[in-house]
Amino acid sequence: MLPGARTKELGKRAENAFLSHEDLVAELEASPLRQKNLFLGNGFNLAIGVETGYASIRDSLLEHATVARLFNDDEACPGLYVRIKERPEETEQLISRISDHYHCAFVKEILYDKILHLVGKRYNQNAVIEFLKFFERYFTTNYDPLLYLLLLDMEGKEPEQDEFYDRVKRIHDGWVTAKGDNANTPLEDGTKKLLCDIVTYKEKGNLAPKTRDDIFRVLRHIRGEPFIDLRDGFIVRKSEKGDLEWSALIAKEMKDINLFYLHGSTFFYRENGTIKKRVSDKKKNFIKFLSEANVPMCVFAADSPGKMKQIKGNEYLEHCQDRLRKIKDDLCIVGWGCGDCDNHLIACINENKSLTRLFISCHGEDADKMNKTADWYAGKFKDKEIVFWDVRTAPFCKKDARAVKR
Repeated sequence: MLPGARTKELGKRAENAFLSHEDLVAELEASPLRQKNLFLGNGFNLAIGVETGYASIRDSLLEHATVARLFNDDEACPGLYVRIKERPEETEQLISRISDHYHCAFVKEILYDKILHLVGKRYNQNAVIEFLKFFERYFTTNYDPLLYLLLLDMEGKEPEQDEFYDRVKRIHDGWVTAKGDNANTPLEDGTKKLLCDIVTYKEKGNLAPKTRDDIFRVLRHIRGEPFIDLRDGFIVRKSEKGDLEWSALIAKEMKDINLFYLHGSTFFYRENGTIKKRVSDKKKNFIKFLSEANVPMCVFAADSPGKMKQIKGNEYLEHCQDRLRKIKDDLCIVGWGCGDCDNHLIACINENKSLTRLFISCHGEDADKMNKTADWYAGKFKDKEIVFWDVRTAPFCKKDARAVKR
């Protein structure tokens, strides 16, 4: 058994028996035939330096003039505004009202500042991608779009190495100019060109999105960057907005879905009974699109029974829980506090007899807090081999990130 491993029957775990991130990766690579699944909570966002915890969102909401006007209204929810200041854990109640009454304020003003502004600035993108690439399926309780934006950087299939591939590679390597075909001619400034320069070899002005994407795929392959075939079950339907749609019937036929939002997301919404997803071919426009008038399809209840009430009858959310019950072999958990408010998800894991091993990240300021955190997790899961690892050793982790439970 691995150092850091523990089962319900083994009794007291050895003190300080936590794998490093390097050991975790080695173990994942040593078991190529085992299915590898990833479960992310809000602590993952915090670990990479993006603040989406309740306390942070609460502070932003309470500073927002639109929100202040809502809670100065006696008809809204008397007393909640004061309680939120004192108890961040009640932020979900505040969020549920914001999403209903002031969706634009919540999504555009709050999540735009907290997610889009930080993406690419606060985290080690390469380290995050290197970590994500080990897994076959992704589950998350987070309703913010950060995971989606991260995975977009890996999305797509490896390109065919044809004449188009060779042409882009010659430009990338500096042997052919973007405007000409003269062999062995270095680029004018001697640097490797990115998309905005390379596309000029085909035509003046902007190329079609597909052509730009094809070039990006070739560049990523040349640089040895990973690819994933991102599949969340949403499909293209004719729509003026260009949004994607989800149906239980189609999802049942799609056996290779690999991305699941267990509590919904800010970019999901219902329209005339149909579940839809906001999309954009430009990442910078993505969150701006979210601020349109549709209420986000998110589970904002503050306790497990309340969350189950929202999940019940929602075919997408029920589908995600069902898939969590059917995964097998290994589940790596990062930044999920396993609180009582998520007992419905803990039950899904415990009921899944094909899921035999959990790799659970722990975070603590000292050995005592690390061990207490490990004991907390060990008490939540039954009949599973549990391997604890220290998230602070991960290259993607900002070492000054504070522990958080959601």
